[in-house]
Amino acid sequence: MPANSFTWCDLSTFDLAQAFRFYTRVFGWSSHPVQDDSRRDDYTLCYAGEDAAAAIYTMPEFFQSINMPSFWMSYVHVESLERSVALATELGAKCEIEPTPFDAQGRFALIRDPVGAGFTLYEGPNLNGRDPRARRGRMCWNELHVPSLDLVAAFYAQLFGWQIERDPTVDYRHLVYSKGGEAVASILVLDEATKGPKNYWAVTFAVDDLEATLRGVTKAGGSVVMTPSAELQFAMATDDQGAMFCVTGNRD
Repeated sequence: MPANSFTWCDLSTFDLAQAFRFYTRVFGWSSHPVQDDSRRDDYTLCYAGEDAAAAIYTMPEFFQSINMPSFWMSYVHVESLERSVALATELGAKCEIEPTPFDAQGRFALIRDPVGAGFTLYEGPNLNGRDPRARRGRMCWNELHVPSLDLVAAFYAQLFGWQIERDPTVDYRHLVYSKGGEAVASILVLDEATKGPKNYWAVTFAVDDLEATLRGVTKAGGSVVMTPSAELQFAMATDDQGAMFCVTGNRD
């Protein structure tokens, strides 16, 4: 995996048991509490089959006190946490959580880009949380939802060396490539009625049957926000505590 690529995701939620019930119904996850004194007690790993898919933990009191909604967080693997944090802030981002131990081997920092979209910078061993060819219930993609590409293109190009190109098949989608030409992410230009009032990095999970998964989302108490289109087998949804996530059945 090249530097400046996505490696992990986790969910900050209000009720951990409720969240786990939801994603178990939708993705079939099982759970394993993390046995690591360097992590918070309720940081719970979720597995899709034998593979670690994500983690869920209870939202910190500070975030709850400022009425932060439940949210999925995307982690970007970097070579130097200090250099990446310094450059991000120089480019207009805000560091909300300074470099902090993630586990016994890794460290992280929480960044908000110039339009408020949050992501985590991570330094340490590859967490192997993303697989572009994954099947049901694993993160396969990450994408930024913003109202205008011009607001963020220069920031990410300078921070990570990403190259951004318009998707010729979907007019509101831009593809993001690493310096080496590997597909890293995408940027969707969406209006507020579709994406909501905030800008954010969305986690996309692979599924085997997109329509069946969306029916499962609503049966489990969530909502479907954006349905698949003819050109893009991709949908946006929220869980039963309001956290936004995406699912796709097309991983060609």
